[in-house]
Amino acid sequence: MKKLTQIIVSLSFIFFLSACSEVETDQSVDFSSWEKSYLVYSYPFDGQNNVSVKTNVTLMFSHDIDDIYLNSHVNLLDKNGEKVEGNISIQQESDRSLIFTPSTQLLEGETYTLSYDGVTSEIGEVEFNKTIQFNTIGVSKDAEAGSGRDGNNVDPLWFHVTQEFPSQDLPFMDFSVIHLTLSHEVDISTVKLDDGFKFVEQGQTQSIPGKLMVKDRYIIFDPKDDLTPGKTYTLSLADTIKSNSGLYLEAPTYDAKTYIPLDSKPRTTMVQKIKGEVNANISPLSALPRNSVPVNSTLMGNVISYANSNYYTELAFIPNFPDASPFVIRKGAVIKGSSMPVEIGGKVSAGYTTEEIYLTLITDATGFLINNKNSTDKNAPKQVQLVMDVAMTAQHPKANGGLSQDVLHINLFGIATTENDVLVVDTVGEINPTLLGVEKANGMVSFFLEAYSDQDNAPVKIEDETPPELQSWLPGENIGKVDPADAILLIFTEPLSPENLQQEVSLIRNGNEVVDVTVTHDGSSIIVKPHQPLRYNSDYQVKVSGQVMDMANNPIDAPLDLSFTTLNFDHAQLAAPLVGSIYPGYNCRLTGQDLLNNIAGRCESGKQSDDVFSVFKIPENRDVQVTFNQLMDTSTFKLGSQCDTGAIRVEEVDTNGQCLNAVSGSIQFDASRLRFIPSVPWQSDTLYRVVLNSSQTSLCDGSDDVLCSATGLPLRTNPLTVTFENRHQGSAPMSIPFIASAPEQTKVFNPLSKLPAGDVNRNFNFDGSEQSVKENSSRLEVKDARGLISDARIGCKSGSCTDKEYIYVSGYLPTDVGVFNENMGKIPVELYSQALMTTSVTMYAKVLGITWLENPTGPQVMRMRPRYDDQGNSLPGIGYIYWDPDYDNESGGKGQAMFESTMDVYLDAPGLKPEVLGIELETNMHSLPLTILLKGPIVFLPDGRMEIQLYNEKAVDIGVEIGSGSNVDLVIPKEELRITLVSKMVKS
Repeated sequence: MKKLTQIIVSLSFIFFLSACSEVETDQSVDFSSWEKSYLVYSYPFDGQNNVSVKTNVTLMFSHDIDDIYLNSHVNLLDKNGEKVEGNISIQQESDRSLIFTPSTQLLEGETYTLSYDGVTSEIGEVEFNKTIQFNTIGVSKDAEAGSGRDGNNVDPLWFHVTQEFPSQDLPFMDFSVIHLTLSHEVDISTVKLDDGFKFVEQGQTQSIPGKLMVKDRYIIFDPKDDLTPGKTYTLSLADTIKSNSGLYLEAPTYDAKTYIPLDSKPRTTMVQKIKGEVNANISPLSALPRNSVPVNSTLMGNVISYANSNYYTELAFIPNFPDASPFVIRKGAVIKGSSMPVEIGGKVSAGYTTEEIYLTLITDATGFLINNKNSTDKNAPKQVQLVMDVAMTAQHPKANGGLSQDVLHINLFGIATTENDVLVVDTVGEINPTLLGVEKANGMVSFFLEAYSDQDNAPVKIEDETPPELQSWLPGENIGKVDPADAILLIFTEPLSPENLQQEVSLIRNGNEVVDVTVTHDGSSIIVKPHQPLRYNSDYQVKVSGQVMDMANNPIDAPLDLSFTTLNFDHAQLAAPLVGSIYPGYNCRLTGQDLLNNIAGRCESGKQSDDVFSVFKIPENRDVQVTFNQLMDTSTFKLGSQCDTGAIRVEEVDTNGQCLNAVSGSIQFDASRLRFIPSVPWQSDTLYRVVLNSSQTSLCDGSDDVLCSATGLPLRTNPLTVTFENRHQGSAPMSIPFIASAPEQTKVFNPLSKLPAGDVNRNFNFDGSEQSVKENSSRLEVKDARGLISDARIGCKSGSCTDKEYIYVSGYLPTDVGVFNENMGKIPVELYSQALMTTSVTMYAKVLGITWLENPTGPQVMRMRPRYDDQGNSLPGIGYIYWDPDYDNESGGKGQAMFESTMDVYLDAPGLKPEVLGIELETNMHSLPLTILLKGPIVFLPDGRMEIQLYNEKAVDIGVEIGSGSNVDLVIPKEELRITLVSKMVKS
């Protein structure tokens, strides 16, 4: 039988090689027999969509290039026919390959055309010249609504299918997987099997069993079993499918598109090895080492994992497919990659490595050996297109928490030739994993598959018999470091089979209440999303049955029963919700606006001398993001589609602040945060504003367009007037003006939360049911008292009461992580200033040496202040990430990633009006400037999130003036102000 298999494989090779050159004896393709020089390969390939804006262009020819005029012969043109500036060079390892590197990133959503007219090789001018056209990912900011459905200037409001694989010019096979690429990111909640997406066999009404995956711009369907050749199947996409930006799908071709799969049998299996080494075997297609998976990012720097594995490729019966020979690599196949360092910015160690990286096929990877479209020469190598979907996992638990994910539609393109008497497939393609849930990294993956020369003695496929294990989970013991609106996250050691997760995972509250949840998966993680936020004061159990399995159908060793208890929430004295953070912007209602002169204003109810904010900026490729300090009633999240309508709206305005029109877009939200996604990227010459609507007296009964909390109180937009007496009241709307800046290319937006928080119910009082949390707190001491006040104490009049000397801080901090600065040896981090809230603390003051008076400070506000440039424009605050080789780290060794910042703040206590001898006195606790030096270690939680543990390096003096003749000198002792910042949940 093995001999028969060897004969069949050999015959397949012979048929395939009939279109290739004679067998070579070295590791390069010999084109010496060619009479003319041709283009062999290009990346991007002609007609490719969703190309990264960071891509380089590669051309590979049949002969060495000998051309001193390359800069004039190789041209990349934008959609307007304008030349894109860049550098063209001959690849160092291959004189047949050219690389064009644009001077700046390409633009999103644009059509580019590459020409190579006049390029000369060692045997003369390159023949059969043609242009190569490709489209970058995203939506063009220059496109105009209603501009059409064809050509380069496509209507940006047209949500449609841009590409399908297999495409119309390729055979649709019994083992095919349907890959649809769309023009915009897809709202995953609008696409489910038989609800938005249907793939039915003729005569049936329900979709055939299979795996439907929706992520980013991709909709992918992998039938559970191979399709039946000759039968008719119908694909239907509903017009209820939406983009994240709120557009409805227009795809009439897919109302009822039919497919009749072809028969791939008899198939042959070919074993191919994948072996990657550092700086070895450089690919002429990419100038990168073959079988390498590079990840280029701001958060991790530029790192490479080298792949080593075997693939077992099934070839369709090649004689039946002379133009495009299909093949498939079955789901579950694993590529094992070498460990990568985990270094912030590629320079500052996180204290661990990824260990081995696994790329596991989660669908059947399908591809084709295609007659070369760049040449009519009979010796031209075959072109190869291979599309795969993988789960990326890391063997180190912390790394797996931050990296584990599904990476869909890796579109590999290359050539197939013979080297050393065996078939080799050399391909490259883009990979765009998301790091820590915040940065979309990019890399040009290179896979070089080389068939074993002796297929009879090729390595036997090793079956996976190892059950998946739970690595870490949330919330667990970290209940204080998650938001009640977050999902429950279970991270396993390997990807799981998704078919039965919804039935096999459940959530129980207080022993008997079954909670409605949606169970999804990503990478090796199970994501359990309750339909309503987790409830406070509750015991929960996550139950995972023993039927949960990995891709090889190995079940977990035993059912899981995971328990956690949510935080205590005191309902006695509730406060209205506040804006925790807003980007772009500042989380207070502004006054003193002068848009004509680029002035956004200052916080209302502060001093007239307070810092003034310039009109805020947002890069063209980012969304508006808002967080709230409490759980909100999401039924009040009504997006306005016209001027002055809705509870939330984004408007184009003139310099007088008059609304011109509402911006088209949509909001994505949970009960704690929302983001507005414009349908068209922000325009650089347009003035915008985001409006959050509220009212002081709203009943929150749905009769008005007011944002309200889950406890039924209206949004308060002015934190500088909050007192114990009025904390339940809402306030007037908030309006934040902003303009667009150039697309952000290097910095990474990383929103941070101050978690855990002692003030669970955010009523600015430390209630008896709440737990003391030192991670976000500050302890106050009295240094001195003068004037009418002869003595003062914090927390109590006598004795020791350290636990009552603390105030508890809550808030959010959007940040931008920059690129490592070689001169400073640090990574700059921009801090988008926001107001932080603290609880009250009681000061006891002895008046004239006779009477002790009790004076609660009431709610306090710590407003982070901006920096300013030389022209007086406000800038974000600044901090730095660096490496401290002498710091005692948590592992018991030396060396730690650290963060430092000098934070200038205003301190406000709106309700502090102490009474002395029956007279209510004013204080200077309004816009009181303070400077705080903060530093501390950066650690990573078991689920992969970043945590920054800050403390004050020096004591902070607070001179409180009471009336005209009394003073109390307070101090925050060194290291007694603690701020803990946690990055967002990776799967939020």
